[in-house]
Formats: sequence, C-alpha cells, structure tokens
Amino acid sequence: MLAPKKTVAVVEKIQPDLKRMRLRTGLLLLVLATAVPVVAFALLASALVVKHQQDNYVTAVKDRNRAFMSAVDAELKAAIVALRALGA
Repeated sequence: MLAPKKTVAVVEKIQPDLKRMRLRTGLLLLVLATAVPVVAFALLASALVVKHQQDNYVTAVKDRNRAFMSAVDAELKAAIVALRALGA
C-alpha cells in the first residue's frame, strides 16, 4: 500500500533541502561529521597526556627534594659528631 499524499507532503515540508542538497554541501557535512569527533578525541588525549606529565614532574621534584634533604641531614649529622668529638 502506498503512503497517503498528506504524509509525503508533510515529509517534503520537513526535509525540503535534503533532496536538493548540493554535492559540495554533502561533502562538507561528511568532513565535519568525521573531523569533529577526531578533534575532540585529540583534545581529550592531549589533556590526559599533559596531566600525566605534570604528575610525573611533581613526583620527580618531590623525589629530588627528599634526596637533597637526606644529603643535608647526613652532612649535619657528620658535623655534629665531629663537634661532639672536639668538645669531649
């Protein structure tokens, strides 16, 4: 059974430009439909990489500071031992 004439007229009113869309417009829509998700994924991946790099940098700085503090503590302990030996 064929669709009634009213339904076809309503569909044509809703989507009048889709039937007459130019090739250039269709290709542009296709490019945008594929490029937008790729760009969104690239931005998300870049943000995650930057966050990971910042976390690694903070961890490295903390480790370097701990090593420096340990070296200073060792030097101070050696100086205290030497002063106690001289004072005795």
